Amino acid sequence: MTYSVNNIFGPTIQGEGDLQGTPCVFLRFAGCNLWSGLEKDRHMAVCKICDTNFVHSVEMSANEIVEAFKTHIGEAEWIVISGGEPLLQLDDELLDLLHADDWLINVETNGTFNITNRDVEHISFSPKTSRNQIKLERCDSLKILWPDYEHLIEEYADYPARYKFLQPTDHGDGFDAQVLDKLYKLGAEGWRLSPQLHKLIEVE
Repeated sequence: MTYSVNNIFGPTIQGEGDLQGTPCVFLRFAGCNLWSGLEKDRHMAVCKICDTNFVHSVEMSANEIVEAFKTHIGEAEWIVISGGEPLLQLDDELLDLLHADDWLINVETNGTFNITNRDVEHISFSPKTSRNQIKLERCDSLKILWPDYEHLIEEYADYPARYKFLQPTDHGDGFDAQVLDKLYKLGAEGWRLSPQLHKLIEVE
């Protein structure tokens, strides 16, 4: 099997969720089931505020992907697997090969596919749709984007997550400070702020 890979890069840091600030390397798959990635299609996308370029790709085998990460052994413990939507492609063959090199795996997903029965160390879930479309059964880091146009904070308040974050988006004009007002209104419900650290310190 080959995989459509958008980018492999690092070392860098995980900028979001409970692993924020942790050294890592990234595997970004091409393709998503909620948007084509093309600006001409954004008005039809389920997720209209995506800021990730995941369209361009090269085809790589599992062994080629693993070899690409060998030069980063010793620079980080974690591989962040993202997209697009990585669960369109991620499978046990690739996970087993990465674990054989002792990598810890953080998968970032929109939750429309399940991965809770697989051997991964951290699941980061950023929902973009209503809960009745979600297949993911649990996660470690639940990240709700702010502004919360779809009222997902309330819908996912009781979702089984170890940690819950409000994540303000920045499309070049800074963060919306009202996220703090919302955080304070939630009070003791366990939500925390997760600004995109990689953008703040200007790393990929």
